[in-house]
Amino acid sequence: PVSQTGRVDHISADFPGKMSEVVEALAEVPCLYLQGATGNINASIMEPEYEPARTLGVRLGCEVVRVWETIQPGPVTGLEIKSSTVHLPKIRYGSLEKAEALVASLQAEVEQHRSNPESGNWSRLRWAEIRLERAQRVLESWTSGVPEEPIAVELQAWRLGDMVLVASPGEIFCQIGMRVKVGSPAAETFFV
Repeated sequence: PVSQTGRVDHISADFPGKMSEVVEALAEVPCLYLQGATGNINASIMEPEYEPARTLGVRLGCEVVRVWETIQPGPVTGLEIKSSTVHLPKIRYGSLEKAEALVASLQAEVEQHRSNPESGNWSRLRWAEIRLERAQRVLESWTSGVPEEPIAVELQAWRLGDMVLVASPGEIFCQIGMRVKVGSPAAETFFV
């Protein structure tokens, strides 16, 4: 959750924290927030302060309580868990030319942050440096012809009756989550 943006200088539960407070106060039940496949989706309000988190959390919490008050829970039988580790290739940015352009762009961004130390935003500089290091490794892979080591990723599926929770680490894009749902044999599939 990023409604407070990366410029907030304190630890926060962002909008899920406020949402949980609202749900637990109104529904009088424990609330667990599970992030879906939203790696390429941001909050509708993003500002470096607490207000976006508060208002989005209240809105979401009220909707959760509305649904909670109208559903008819049924019995759940059985629990089955499957896990598999797959090895995924690292991103290559499409072509040598695109990798070169990204490295040049990130080098300029790093230099811009370094030449303006008065801004006090060391986190933006550090994030640009990290992205530059990654892009340089990809560029080296393109020029040497040696692929980078793949990333080991654990995938899980938890079946509870007719519902399945599919889990993966990382910031999975919405399109991948939707593909998993469409391809699932379960009546209800949620990507977390």
